[in-house]
Amino acid sequence: MTWLLDHLGLAAVEASHAWAALVILGFPLLTFLAWEASRRLADRRPAAAGWLRVVQAVLLPILAAWIILRRLAPLPQDGLVAQVVDTLVSGVLIYVALGFVQLLLLANQELAKRAPKLLIDLGRLMLVAFGVALVISEIWDVDLASLVTALGVGSVVLGLALQGVVGGIVHGVILLSGRHFAIGDVLKVGDTTGKVAQIDWLAVTLDTTGSRVVIPSGDLAQKTFTVVGPPDNPRRAEVTLELGFSHPPEKVRRALLYAAAGVPQRDPTRDPICRITGYTERGLSYTVQVPLAAPLSMGAAQDELLSRFWYVAQREGIGLAPEAAPEARTLPLVGETQEARQAILAENGALGMPGLPLADLAAIARYERWRPGEPLVVAGKVPGAVYALVEGDLAISAEIGGTRVAVQRLSPGDLFATRTAFRGDPSPTRVEAVGEVAVLALPILGLQPLLGRNPALARTVEMALEAHEDALEKLLRPGKGRARAA
Repeated sequence: MTWLLDHLGLAAVEASHAWAALVILGFPLLTFLAWEASRRLADRRPAAAGWLRVVQAVLLPILAAWIILRRLAPLPQDGLVAQVVDTLVSGVLIYVALGFVQLLLLANQELAKRAPKLLIDLGRLMLVAFGVALVISEIWDVDLASLVTALGVGSVVLGLALQGVVGGIVHGVILLSGRHFAIGDVLKVGDTTGKVAQIDWLAVTLDTTGSRVVIPSGDLAQKTFTVVGPPDNPRRAEVTLELGFSHPPEKVRRALLYAAAGVPQRDPTRDPICRITGYTERGLSYTVQVPLAAPLSMGAAQDELLSRFWYVAQREGIGLAPEAAPEARTLPLVGETQEARQAILAENGALGMPGLPLADLAAIARYERWRPGEPLVVAGKVPGAVYALVEGDLAISAEIGGTRVAVQRLSPGDLFATRTAFRGDPSPTRVEAVGEVAVLALPILGLQPLLGRNPALARTVEMALEAHEDALEKLLRPGKGRARAA
């Protein structure tokens, strides 16, 4: 190898020539490699790509300038300019090294998401202090022992002046070192419930509905708080109701589960639970648990469940007042008696015509109230009744070509009937309450004998059936009508 270098005339190449070759050839090559690597990693590893861009744009030019000033330019090796240049380069090296260490530690995305910002800042501060100590000792020839003594005296004075701030930081370190919670968890502190959005030196920031609450770490360390759970581990909204003994438990349970199933905040992958949790002098206690898609929706879910159950209870004839409190019911409910239902039928446009058996219809009818958006008939299920609309509007829609389109809009006095109900087939349409709706529901099983005995009633129902079929046929017939989004 020596013979080859001598033969090529390279054995006598001076060190300065090697440094110059490194700047001329190595700097462009390394810059290109760093740029190409950052470009390839931009989508898959954005953090690594960012670190490589810092190397390309900051570190490599600084190192090239250092070689020129310290190895190629005739500067005094121990002069002030040389020390300043060495300090600048050392600072850049420490900065890039810190970025690389953080990149390695947080390569795991789950760790990067849940690692408290305070602990990351503490680790970064320790590494910076170590690097600064090396620079001061090696470049500026400062005795670290005397520096540490001076810093110790100064820290005592500073600590007395900032006792409250330092105490808060210490409380924060002690609190977070136990890793009781992390960013993304939901905490309940007193009356405040929110998701942990940030953990810094002095405080924990909670994201509540529409606002942010900043709790000092010192205060949080001295309080009792509840970790409700991270977003991917939702909890349940719980409601307990007391109902009278006269209502069959299974009927009440079905009604409660039906109401709970329609709560918008419910996790659709998990079913609600209803249990009988006790007996009292006034009735049975029922506890309903609704699994939530997000913990912060607990209050809204409880409100939805109670509202929905009121409508279901009055349709099912379930009294909400316990039996031992008769004073809670001093007046009959609307449509509770047969006479009241007959009076409503007489005022109804569809069924109020002369010759119809109003007394027989009132005997089988149920007065029902439905909340806004609640479906009276679900597409794909067999309807159980014909509906005479008393209050509010009904929107009838069907799914055609993957899009839900409007079929009919019914107003008070109209009658909704579908032939599938009489055949026992699933309904092709969905009937939904627009606003709050009141109807008289005529069960199919009770209505069919009346249709056979009263031709006028049969013609009235047939007109409602044909109106529904004509409206649906206009949408299905090619070139007829125009589907409107429901």
